[in-house]
Amino acid sequence: MLIDVHTHHQHDWFCIQSIHAADYLNGSISNQPHSTGIHPWYADQISAEKFVNILANQASENLFAIGECGLDRIKGPDLQIQKTVFEQQLVLAQKLNLPVIVHQVKTLSDILPYIKKYQNNRYIMHGFRGNTQQMRQLLDYDVSFSFGKTALDPSDKLKNVISEVPLNRVFFETDEAACDIKRIYNNFAVLRQIDVQELELKVENNFTKVFKNSN
Repeated sequence: MLIDVHTHHQHDWFCIQSIHAADYLNGSISNQPHSTGIHPWYADQISAEKFVNILANQASENLFAIGECGLDRIKGPDLQIQKTVFEQQLVLAQKLNLPVIVHQVKTLSDILPYIKKYQNNRYIMHGFRGNTQQMRQLLDYDVSFSFGKTALDPSDKLKNVISEVPLNRVFFETDEAACDIKRIYNNFAVLRQIDVQELELKVENNFTKVFKNSN
């Protein structure tokens, strides 16, 4: 089975649709597997307290993860505001026992202390573009890595990560891209020199482990 852990679209394959927190609060709750979170770009535009309270008490049975949420040094409000809202969502994920889909743009060093503090959470680094050294640091915790369209034409840095990342920590996503998740699986399998069916089974096992409290 092909699994797309993070997308903003509906697809024919199994996917977890990402719903922006504002849409979720306005009643846009999918009856399909989904995640929701306060994106760091909008951390100063949404009441984190209201969002967290609603999910803590009325989470949809189809809610599979919290996120995407995280930190971004390129776009969004002051980083301290982002950090406060991010931490509130980590506490929520811990309470609901759901994995966290993490947005990280030039902020891995900022995010690591939160992963250490909330290390009982399970994390998926959305669209991971870090280097092998950063990946190795994160492997000390319950962190997985999701690869998207950049895996179709990876940089040398990303090729190094793909060649080394443990297969029991791997997921795939389409995010906002108009591409087939199977292409991403296939290209990763070629780069890793493994059979794509073997890769599919690995990701299925990863999904069972990381999304163990999801329906």
